[in-house]
Amino acid sequence: MRPLALVRESFRFYRLQSQTLVRVLFLCAYAMSILRSVFPSDAENLAEIYKFLMSSPYSGLGLASGQTGMPAISQGTLIWVGVQLVTSLFLLLFAFAYASFYVAEHEGDTVRTGAVKYLKSLPRLMAFFFMFFGISFLSSAMTSTLILVFLLIAGALTLYFLPLLLSRTSMKMMWAVNRSFAHTRGHRFYIFNCLLLVTFLIGMLRNLFLMFLPADIWVDGILGGFFSAALTLMHGRLMGGLYFIVFKQQETLPGTAAKESEESAD
Repeated sequence: MRPLALVRESFRFYRLQSQTLVRVLFLCAYAMSILRSVFPSDAENLAEIYKFLMSSPYSGLGLASGQTGMPAISQGTLIWVGVQLVTSLFLLLFAFAYASFYVAEHEGDTVRTGAVKYLKSLPRLMAFFFMFFGISFLSSAMTSTLILVFLLIAGALTLYFLPLLLSRTSMKMMWAVNRSFAHTRGHRFYIFNCLLLVTFLIGMLRNLFLMFLPADIWVDGILGGFFSAALTLMHGRLMGGLYFIVFKQQETLPGTAAKESEESAD
């Protein structure tokens, strides 16, 4: 299936058997997105840290600077970074929840069964997050920024189906890692293209709307938060679609024929 077809399907994130579930996930993602956008930061301290990181020999960018040491990190910056990490984690969990409910719906599970399975998988998902980001944090001290970004992207694509395997099956962690590694082999660039295309289109729409509105943190938070929440659920639906196309090796998405006949009738 072409990436554009999957991207078009991801724009139908509002279509799940349980409309209430979609609304709850969207509102939760919207609230987290607004909080992440409008939470105040120590702009001067962040600018100093950014300048230091970009001038560091580990950045891989070769930027020169007169700074010789890491600037002190203010309490406001620490709180801001903590809020960004926590809200980003919640947005990831909402995307994985949507993907799990999407797959559950098309595998014949009820909404209640899908929700129970996902909630039971949360401890294993959290353990995976801490392990993945812990390794990333340790690696950041031993490699350049560009190499680290490349390794993070490669790792995320390799483990792309791990959250669904943990929430939909009773696989052990290492077995789920092996299954995700095996099924993404040869498809990682395809998955990356789909993710990039969805993110690019939503980002373009967001920037287009913001062009005609005054530059204000609350405008950016409310409107940008809307697109961020939509993107979260779109990524969830995209993950569910890729699960059927890549992992299950189906030629079409489940329910495609029914949707097309319904749209033609409308």
